[in-house]
Amino acid sequence: MPGVGVCHTLVTAGRQRLGVVCHRTGRRDLVVYHPDDPEPAAHAVVLGTDEARHIGDLLAATATVEHLVEPRALPAGITVTCIRIAADSPYHDRPLRDVCARCDPSVCLVAVIGDDRVVPAPDPAVVLHRGDTLILAGDPAAVTEVADLLGAGGVRTPAR
Repeated sequence: MPGVGVCHTLVTAGRQRLGVVCHRTGRRDLVVYHPDDPEPAAHAVVLGTDEARHIGDLLAATATVEHLVEPRALPAGITVTCIRIAADSPYHDRPLRDVCARCDPSVCLVAVIGDDRVVPAPDPAVVLHRGDTLILAGDPAAVTEVADLLGAGGVRTPAR
């Protein structure tokens, strides 16, 4: 879309066409196309940057980690979980040490993954940002406590 930005579209399994228009300004338009004629937009929702991040957090809540670890290969009492830092997390723009100071020591932080970085075995000085994903391993109850502490935007623990 010359001069505006980029439009990403997809067709769902139910044959509904959806789109996201990414403007150069950071604005996002969520577009639902008419089912009988997929060219004109039937509805559009204009989202500011924070609103788009919040929608992303909601959609990411269904992210899975099955591609990282085969759940059936885990020993009893251990879980591997991805926790996404929500836009409204109290730990956004704070160092990992602030989280670690309040966590059960049995939880192991495997990595921090962001838009432009992957930090395996992160140092406590690593700063967390909204949208970062933390990969944790440990006792399921302790991992859940960490997710609650972070105000996680999305948590998915593989089923056993």
